[in-house]
Amino acid sequence: MKNPTIVLLTMLLVIHTNTCLSQQPLPLNPGNWHVEDKDMQSRPLDISTLYGRECMHLPPGQVAYYKDSSLMNFRMEMDIAGIAMPGFGFRGRDKQNYEYIYLRVLSDNQEDALQYLPVFNGGLSWQLYNYPVYEKKVSFPKKYVVSVAGNINDQDPQEEMIEELKRTLRSGGIQQSESVYINQTGPGLWKSIDPVNLSLHYLDQAADSMRIYNGLEWIHVKLKVKGCEALFYVEDMDTPVMEIENLKQEQAPGLLSFRNIMVDSYFANISIEKLENLADESEPEPLRPLPDFLSSWELSGKFSRDDKHLKEQIDSVMSNSDGWKQIHAQEDGLINLSKYFDVTEGTAILKTNIESRVDRPVKLLFDYSESLTVMLNSKIVFSDSLRIRDNEGRVMDGEEEIALDLVRGTNELLFILTSDAYRQNWGMVARIPGHSRP
Repeated sequence: MKNPTIVLLTMLLVIHTNTCLSQQPLPLNPGNWHVEDKDMQSRPLDISTLYGRECMHLPPGQVAYYKDSSLMNFRMEMDIAGIAMPGFGFRGRDKQNYEYIYLRVLSDNQEDALQYLPVFNGGLSWQLYNYPVYEKKVSFPKKYVVSVAGNINDQDPQEEMIEELKRTLRSGGIQQSESVYINQTGPGLWKSIDPVNLSLHYLDQAADSMRIYNGLEWIHVKLKVKGCEALFYVEDMDTPVMEIENLKQEQAPGLLSFRNIMVDSYFANISIEKLENLADESEPEPLRPLPDFLSSWELSGKFSRDDKHLKEQIDSVMSNSDGWKQIHAQEDGLINLSKYFDVTEGTAILKTNIESRVDRPVKLLFDYSESLTVMLNSKIVFSDSLRIRDNEGRVMDGEEEIALDLVRGTNELLFILTSDAYRQNWGMVARIPGHSRP
């Protein structure tokens, strides 16, 4: 009979060894990775070095796919560097449908520095998924470079101030192209972005000098995905900065991809550990929208909007009973039309009924992207295109408000919604305070 102590120690050693092996960085070789450009053409894997660290370099528009497509529940750690929006997709059903997290390095220490969104049919619907749930404030690493004597007077004319900041950067040994862009982020604070030289620098006014920091630094991150939940960590591996409790894509194994938006990104020390399956755990209860939200709609097929003949187009679509489908808003009232069409482009009609016991006015609170016409009982009551405000066009509950004059009985409400020109954002949210669904 085997000594149980020896058996137990052997098991622990095997478990420890397997865990350590699973957390070793993935080899950066073509056997693990497939790279494509924006036209979905294969590209060679570009292995580079940044600050002495071997890494995978992705030029603009390129995506690297990890060839193991069976990742369902897993833990991943890695280092990321970039001056704009490096990120990664996971649980990809295919190359156009996946969960996505990216870092807005340029929004350092702002409430939109970190973004989660589900990508449906290629639509990067960043305006629909925003703070406080889907975006988070994060401070990214910076490295002190040099101090340059002098002061910047931010009361000077804008052009003079920018030229003085450029001279300060040159005095600190920072090369600049003609494409360098400098803007003020706060009192005595500026950032300089140079897409040609791939540089990001922060300038901080001290008492008698300007301190310069490098913003292109390695950022250590961790992602833990289990069931319908994702936890994301930046620098501090003990406390997540983002907790997504209800991932929007279906729970299934899928592709892991590494991506960038606009400019080069770098990825190093990528380690992945698969977590045990959750077959023995019960499915979470589906989250239901709050009563105020208009959550149940019928959706038409899409068409190309013609503003000169919009009323005729609406009448034509409404008279055709084919192609309509029943859809429901997610738990926060949001409807993302990218889920329902193969390309995030065009115009579609959303239709719902509101019951009222008497004639009465009610308040409709809503927001949308990108163009919207609202009709109540065949009458246009709102028509406008997205106005960029301080929130950069984000779709926020209650951003718009109009009065609806309900009549006794059934009232037909139509949202005629058109996508943006970039094939990214196409959605809306609407509620009536005090309204309860039948």
